[in-house]
Amino acid sequence: MTGLMEEKRLAEVSPETAPPAQSHEDDLSVFDGDALDVVQKALGVSPRQALLELVRLAGMTEQPVAATLLNPPANSVSSSGNAATLLETARKKQRRTAQKPRKFDARCLEELGVLTPEDTPQRQSLTEWGLWGSVLNGDLAIYRRDLLHEGYKPRNLPDDAVIVGIRDNEGKTVAYKFFPDRPSGDGIYLGQDGWSPAWRSGDLRNTALESEWIVMGELEGAALHTALLAAGAEHFAVQGLPAQYPVPECLHDPTGRRVYLHSQTGEQQQEWTTLLQAAGARVHVLPADIWNVGGATACDSLRFLGAVELGRRLLSAADHAEELALPEAPVTSPLFSEYAEENGCFVRHYEDSKGRQKTDCLSTFTARIEKDVKRTDHRGQVIHEFYISGVTANGQPLPGIVVPAREFKGMNWLADWGSRAVVMAGPGRLDHLRTAIQLFSRAAVQETVVYQRTGWTQWEGQPVFLVQGQALTQNGAIQTVQADLFAELADYTLPVPAADSTEAIRKSFALTKIAPDHLSFPLLAMTYRAVLGTPRYLMLIVGTSGHGKTAYISQFQAHFGQAWNADRLPSSWLSTGMSILEQASIAKNVLFAVNDVKFNASIRENEQIKAGLNRLINAVGDRKGRSRMNRNATKVSTTPPPGGAVIVSGESALLPFSDAARTVLIQDETNLLASPESSSAFQEATRLASYGVYATSMAAFIQWVARHHAALTDEAFRTNFVYPLREKLSGAGGHARIPDNLADLLACWQVMLTWALDTGALHIEDIQRYWQRAVNTVLQLQGSQSVVLRHADPAAAFLTFLASLLRSKDVYLVDQAHGGPPERPDRWGWTVAGGGNEGQETLWATSRNGNPVGYLGRPDPDGPCYLMLDRAQVYKAVSRLAEQNQAQLPDPNTLWSLLKERLAEDGRMLCEPGKTTHRRSIPGSHRAERVSLVNLREDFAAEDGDDRDVGTGTAKTPLCGDFPFVPVLPELVALFPSNPGTPQKNTESEAPPANPGDRPFRQYLI
Repeated sequence: MTGLMEEKRLAEVSPETAPPAQSHEDDLSVFDGDALDVVQKALGVSPRQALLELVRLAGMTEQPVAATLLNPPANSVSSSGNAATLLETARKKQRRTAQKPRKFDARCLEELGVLTPEDTPQRQSLTEWGLWGSVLNGDLAIYRRDLLHEGYKPRNLPDDAVIVGIRDNEGKTVAYKFFPDRPSGDGIYLGQDGWSPAWRSGDLRNTALESEWIVMGELEGAALHTALLAAGAEHFAVQGLPAQYPVPECLHDPTGRRVYLHSQTGEQQQEWTTLLQAAGARVHVLPADIWNVGGATACDSLRFLGAVELGRRLLSAADHAEELALPEAPVTSPLFSEYAEENGCFVRHYEDSKGRQKTDCLSTFTARIEKDVKRTDHRGQVIHEFYISGVTANGQPLPGIVVPAREFKGMNWLADWGSRAVVMAGPGRLDHLRTAIQLFSRAAVQETVVYQRTGWTQWEGQPVFLVQGQALTQNGAIQTVQADLFAELADYTLPVPAADSTEAIRKSFALTKIAPDHLSFPLLAMTYRAVLGTPRYLMLIVGTSGHGKTAYISQFQAHFGQAWNADRLPSSWLSTGMSILEQASIAKNVLFAVNDVKFNASIRENEQIKAGLNRLINAVGDRKGRSRMNRNATKVSTTPPPGGAVIVSGESALLPFSDAARTVLIQDETNLLASPESSSAFQEATRLASYGVYATSMAAFIQWVARHHAALTDEAFRTNFVYPLREKLSGAGGHARIPDNLADLLACWQVMLTWALDTGALHIEDIQRYWQRAVNTVLQLQGSQSVVLRHADPAAAFLTFLASLLRSKDVYLVDQAHGGPPERPDRWGWTVAGGGNEGQETLWATSRNGNPVGYLGRPDPDGPCYLMLDRAQVYKAVSRLAEQNQAQLPDPNTLWSLLKERLAEDGRMLCEPGKTTHRRSIPGSHRAERVSLVNLREDFAAEDGDDRDVGTGTAKTPLCGDFPFVPVLPELVALFPSNPGTPQKNTESEAPPANPGDRPFRQYLI
């Protein structure tokens, strides 16, 4: 018999007590009665259980399968009864699968001897993984494919495959697993028919063992065992669990044994804890980030730290790990004693109207509310949810489900569990079941606050920083409050702050050596600036594709999660503008990089990108979200503005004047991969990012800021540090926002260097050098930003283009009076065609491709000359040049109005009242006929225009006073001299700083 019959027989009959061959186990004729009586007497169960077994055997319900215990509900075994049921189910499956005959022919494999003279591919892989020492000390039995074997050969098994032998408690190899590329992979079993035994370091049944260590991954277990042996540990065993069946082996008796767990998820940890505590073990949990020092896995840490050091860290972590308490028993208050759990079902005991004791079965399962979650999204809306799990009467876990609190009462959510969750018929039973679930969940329910955003919030009177799965505080990490982000942003994860992060901090600052200061210093400041509050500007990085720009930005993005890389940034312009805004509002107090803005698609797509970029820049700069009203005009929904530091990168950018003032634009054409040395440094930084070194630095910074949160974040940061620096930078830049933006970057460096000094990561001499470079970079950016703003102003751009066209002779003016060359023809598009010698008149001519755009004349004989421009001709010529420079002018009427606002007040533009033109007589027209022309004084380009050719010249760097470094913590001020420093020539940058004024004009202009 199978199912319940077989499980009961296996649980109650051991090999030593098995009945003799003449037992009546298979002879049912000894029982009297019908089938129900036969099953009841054969199994020794109640009539109800016998009925359920007959129904199952008849095929009327889903055929039970052996419990896999994969992804079980985290608190599905709150009571000792349910825990014992799950433990027995796991033991049954492990016992049955271990007894199945194996079909794999191991003769096609050859064991790799430790004294093999040749350098085999298997040995190379194991050395790369840090596991060759585990082979030498006998922890690992490694095999390779026997190329000389003539018999059975597994398909798709490469010659260089690393095959690990899995041994049982007797030391016999019972399974073979092939790892294709990396030790942390799932691996592939060779002919095991679904059996997934755990790797073990010895006989788990040995009663002399004092401790047991359990980790995910067979090779991870081998690495851990090697490290513990090297550190001198004794009387211990290790289990490395396969990904196919991540459940600890529990056929042995671990009663009283210390068991140390390192799991990948909280649900997995809870499941292991439940099983092992039910088996009598004393369970301890190792820190989740124990591998983060050397990498993401135990093998990485073994290779990075060495066996002895890793073993010491493991033993130290074990010494500090607290034993997990046993789960509390369910509430048994007399007031609610009518509800109980019996045989894996909810039942109700009550007294009927005649005083008789009755028992009603409410369901064929039990359930618990594991978590009572209050979920707050980035708009501030709160959703109350229950996380519910259950177990059927025969011990099979029901999948965890999420039920909105307002829908719990209706119990319609039971449909998600399908046919296995049966509620017995009868009036009121559904209400009683709901009551039983709530009462039995009271002791085990975990109240959790979940935010669907990152960043700072207050929890129990202290600031906490939310990241995926946890929150960082000044004392470490907590899980009571955490962030739960959707998949696109789920990589915003940080490790628990390490006790000593000074080396990681130095590595983070060393990123400034890879690129020129004008690129690296603003990027690093922007990265840490996000934690101090939301900046009121956006950083735009423009450069040629293929020079490593995106990969370099990803190294800064990796400060907020080691999974971020060049192929995976938070967003890109392939997404819609509204989705980018939505994601940016969720990514609060973190770096949010948007990649690949470019304007080489269709006109419609370019307009969409421009509109999205404009919306993003204004949302960042003005700190205003986007509101939408529902169709009934009864409710307004507002998306908050971006809450982090936003960086946009691309090959080109088109910014109007107001957007340019809300942007720190950096153009860089440096090829970060040009030389072998720079490429090597770049690749090393990428490796450190993937290992979580930069994330470790950021976690330490957040912990430090949490200790000084009130004085260093949000408006306090601006008041205490930005405003004093802004006064020194004011008076230049072309817009009031520019000094504020650059002072904000410099103030961030002030905070960063104070942190590095306070933690001991940098010495005073290093602090002063970094500060000097930061000051020089900010002053250089101030000059370049003024150039950007001037070119982004449509009126100034028009005047610059017009001056450039006249100098290049592509357009020309004629004299208003006679139609020939005007005064000083060389200034107005004419060239010398002949003559000019003594006694000869100079002959002037225009370029063959030159176009006339107007006239030059003196409205007042004693006054200055004015350009009297034909509106259609001059707009056509200037627009053509603007398009060649990837720029765009407004429509003509708007352009003339902007020119009037800028030039008319001081007389550089003459206009009739209420108009943007002035009517003049021109050559060839009747004396009484006048034509409306745009009248600009000959010095129209003196202030607003650029008197250089397009794309040439150098922006001047204003001297804005002294910038001494003053630590933001008062107790550190005395370490620095009081005499102020003065900006000096930059000598520290690895690459020479590039002045954006020397870059092509097209990179900045709309």
